Amino acid sequence: LLSAFSAKILRLGELGTGPLAKALASAFGALSIAIHTEMLIAAKKAGLDPAGLLGALSLLSPDAVNAAATVEAQVLSGRYDSRLTSKRLQEDLGRALDAARAAAAPMPFHALLLAAVLAAAHSPRATGGALDVARWMADNAGVEFGAAT
Repeated sequence: LLSAFSAKILRLGELGTGPLAKALASAFGALSIAIHTEMLIAAKKAGLDPAGLLGALSLLSPDAVNAAATVEAQVLSGRYDSRLTSKRLQEDLGRALDAARAAAAPMPFHALLLAAVLAAAHSPRATGGALDVARWMADNAGVEFGAAT
C-alpha cells in the first residue's frame, strides 16, 4: 500500500514515528540554512565575496561540504577522527567571531558552537580532535555510536 504513495519506503523506527523523523530532518535543514546564512552575512559585512566563499568551501573545509557523509563516517561509526584539531577549530571559530563582531554581524550559532567545542576539549574522552564536540554531545546525551548503531 505504501509503495503507491512513494517510490522509496524508509523504515526509521516504530510505526508512528515518521512525523518525528520528518521534524528532525526539517530542523537539520533549517539549522544548516541558518548557519550558512550567518556565515554569509558575516562574510559580506567583513568585505568577502559571499558567493565566492560558498563556492570555496570544498577547498577550505572539505568536511563542511558533505557534512552528512562526515557524520556517517566519523560519528555513527564511533571513530570521531578529524583532520582538524580542536585547538585549530577553536582558533578558526574565534577568528570568525572576532571578524563578525568587528563587522557588526552577530553569529549566535557560531558562538554556541565555540562554547560547546571549549567544553568538549575538557571532557574525559577528549582526544584533541575537532570532532571531540560530537563525542561530548553524544556522551552528555548518554548515546554511544559505533558498530552496534
